[in-house]
Amino acid sequence: MDLNKNGYSIDVGKAVQKALVHDLEESQSGDIIRTFKYRNPELKAAVDDASEAALKDIIEADFPDFAAEVLDLWRDSKDSSIEGRIVAFSDLLTVISFCDEQIKLGNRYMLPIQHRALGYLRDGFGSYKTSDGKKPFASYMRELKRFELENS
Repeated sequence: MDLNKNGYSIDVGKAVQKALVHDLEESQSGDIIRTFKYRNPELKAAVDDASEAALKDIIEADFPDFAAEVLDLWRDSKDSSIEGRIVAFSDLLTVISFCDEQIKLGNRYMLPIQHRALGYLRDGFGSYKTSDGKKPFASYMRELKRFELENS
């Protein structure tokens, strides 16, 4: 689905930039499981602070001329803009895809994780509207619902 052709104004370059940096700090920390990270607000704040510190170390060493720009882009990578919502949506889709692969390999432990990720998508994007009232994720949500029914 081409969102631009369907009337959504998307800065594809900005979306790609956000996608490229949104998990850059995970090269140092690894991926911290969402349910663990969000267990309590203090833990979430500590992880966020440590993530930002790790990112600063990375970008200041490797990209000193662009450090401030990259840090700002990282902070806003999953913001409420349509580009940020696309990054957040895509990030959850990768979790669902990984879970699906693991489930097919026999890892039943991934079932509840996949169901939670589907719930996050449903809750976070099912009713998401742009400022002009459009619902850019509606067709994706229908496909995900079908996927969930087929795999439950």
